[in-house]
Amino acid sequence: LRRAPGALPVRLGEGHATEISPDGRSALAVARSPTPGLLILPTGAGDTRRLPADRAFAEYHWAWWFPDGQRVLFLANEPGRLPQLFVQDVGTGALRALAPPAVTAYRHRPITPDGRQVLVLAPSPAGPRFVLWPVAGGDPAEGFAAGMRVREEDAAAPRDVLEEHRPRRARHQTGGARE
Repeated sequence: LRRAPGALPVRLGEGHATEISPDGRSALAVARSPTPGLLILPTGAGDTRRLPADRAFAEYHWAWWFPDGQRVLFLANEPGRLPQLFVQDVGTGALRALAPPAVTAYRHRPITPDGRQVLVLAPSPAGPRFVLWPVAGGDPAEGFAAGMRVREEDAAAPRDVLEEHRPRRARHQTGGARE
């Protein structure tokens, strides 16, 4: 973590940091080994917390904070299964699947600013496409991206779509990469 440009970085703990929380008090990190998991690392005084999981995940790929700071979205896969998106309550540990396996999220802040939808890459007979997946359940919104298709080798979202749904950037730096 770098608190200011030019400041020396401070190691917060183990894992690969993915985002700073909306209030700036903690960082979300993915622990890859020896036991995969999600970690909440304090950016100040405090102890690291490992979020509980009600199932075994072989790998955690990425994780994001919801704007309310009370939930996280993560992409992980159970042994022998395709990656899947999950939502977890940070306070209670309650965990649920957001979408079926093989529906993935664009890595850079896929959650809408109001926290109600997630920009996902969904498989379809015509090829992968971006849709807005409702967090509360229901059918994904096709309208905003009608006809938009994505080549598998180039899963980068169009800049105007990402900018429209990207929350304010944090000024913190973790692991040498700007968050």
